[in-house]
Amino acid sequence: MTVNLSGPLTVGSMTAQSISVGTGSLASVVSAINSSGLAVSATALQVGTNSYALELSSTVTGTRGAVTVDAGAFATSGLGQLNTVSAAQDAIASIGGVGGYQVTSQTNDLSGILPGVTVHLAQASTSPVTITVSPDGTQMATSVQTLVNAANSVLQTISADTSYNAQTKVAGPLNNQPSLTALTQQVLATVGRAVGTSAAGSDGTAGESAGLSIDKSGVIGFNATAFEAAYAKNPAAVQSMFTEGGTFAPASPTYAGAASVVGATDNTVPGTYALSITQSASQAADAGSATFAANTATVARPRPTPSPPAP
Repeated sequence: MTVNLSGPLTVGSMTAQSISVGTGSLASVVSAINSSGLAVSATALQVGTNSYALELSSTVTGTRGAVTVDAGAFATSGLGQLNTVSAAQDAIASIGGVGGYQVTSQTNDLSGILPGVTVHLAQASTSPVTITVSPDGTQMATSVQTLVNAANSVLQTISADTSYNAQTKVAGPLNNQPSLTALTQQVLATVGRAVGTSAAGSDGTAGESAGLSIDKSGVIGFNATAFEAAYAKNPAAVQSMFTEGGTFAPASPTYAGAASVVGATDNTVPGTYALSITQSASQAADAGSATFAANTATVARPRPTPSPPAP
């Protein structure tokens, strides 16, 4: 191993791994490298009739995945000297065009340039690319359908375990468990409140909002088409049905804007609360008693009190 050092030295560490190549054949070398656990993949590349070459590729992208094997490591063997076919490099995106700033990434995915958005870089381009972010009602509908399916699964399981068959006179294993009955009511009440208090659009079905509904047997229904239509019309109202929070309704117009709901947690009990504000928080402030003719006037430093003479 030949190590060339340049630049300032810092304290660090390096782990070296010895790889046994078995019989020394090309197949043995490839197998040994691939089973070593290193971030390098070896391939016996066929370059002609009965002609093969060893190809080493990093399994990760970016400069952190640069293959640092000495180019002459196999020079004295039948494998010959290694040639760099493709050098490791990071993805670079110029934001704002000429005069803007560059963002680099070890992968072709850029995150952080827009809140909550990950940009996948498909190919290099010298022409500016405009990224437009818009609500995706179809993706949201898929997520809501998954939520509805999970809630119905829970309700069906509770119903089966707490049921009682009057004909066979056989009760479920958890029959007469009030906690499960309460859980069922909580799930249905949560959906009912979301539907009943939502400002989202409806497809005309009674007890429905943004495609979400509860039928008379206690099954939660979901109409993806109605959801997507409501989401396209009023995304904020639809999103509020599935997020924690609340609203403030003043007792009279005098108190409009006097309070607002910042957030809630999973432990917050839903419902209506009476709120009486007796005092609001304020910042402390002190003002001096002296005045000055201009803001450039010199403020004299107080003279120190002389110390009493030493005895």
